Amino acid sequence: MSRSHLPRRLEGRSEKLHQVSREGEDFRTRGGARQWQPILEPHGAAIHALWSLEGIGALNKDTHQKALLDKDPALRRNAIRALPANDAGRLLFFSSPVIQDPDLLTRQVAFVKLAEFPTIPEIQTVVAQLPRVAANTNDAFLNDALTLLGRIHKVSGVGVEEVKVAAGDPKRGEDLFYNSPIAACASCHTVKGKGGDVGPILDGIAVRADKAYIV
Repeated sequence: MSRSHLPRRLEGRSEKLHQVSREGEDFRTRGGARQWQPILEPHGAAIHALWSLEGIGALNKDTHQKALLDKDPALRRNAIRALPANDAGRLLFFSSPVIQDPDLLTRQVAFVKLAEFPTIPEIQTVVAQLPRVAANTNDAFLNDALTLLGRIHKVSGVGVEEVKVAAGDPKRGEDLFYNSPIAACASCHTVKGKGGDVGPILDGIAVRADKAYIV
C-alpha cells in the first residue's frame, strides 16, 4: 500500500514503524513502540508494533527474527503466528529454537505453525523426532498437537493413532483449569473467585450458555 492510500491518522505511525524496521532495532523500546509505552505494557507495545509492521508489509527478516528470540514468551508466540506459511517463513522458523521453547504454550504455538508449512522431507524428519522429547508427549496438549502434525505431514508413529473421548472428570478439569501451562485457563477466566479477569467468569457456564457459545 502506498503512502497516498494510508489514512492520515496512520501516516505518522507508518513512518515510525518504517523507522523501526529500517534501523533493525529492538522495537520493544525504540521508535514506534516507545510512543505506546504509557498505554500498553512493554510486551504489549512490542506485540502491537509487530502486527502493525506485518500489516503494512514492513516486518523485515531481522526484526522478525529478534521477536522470535525475544525473552518475552508472549512476543515469541505472536512472532511465530506472524510467520508466513512459505519458504521464507519456514527458514525464519527454523532459524530460532521455538520448537524447543521452554515455555510450553509457546512450543504448542510453534507446533501449530509447523503444521501450516507445506509437507517436505525435511519437515517430516523434524516431526518424526519431536516425540523423542519427553515433554512433548507427557503434556496432553502438546501430544495432541503432535498427533495433528503427524497426520498433516503424513508421519506415522507421531502422537496417538486413535483419538478417544474420555468421560468427564471434574477433578481433572479443575486441575487443568488452574495448573496447565498450555491451556492457561486461569490466566484469563475466573472460577470460584480464582483466576484472571480478561475473559468471562465461568461459574455456572454450563447452565448459563448453550453448547454453541461454550465451544
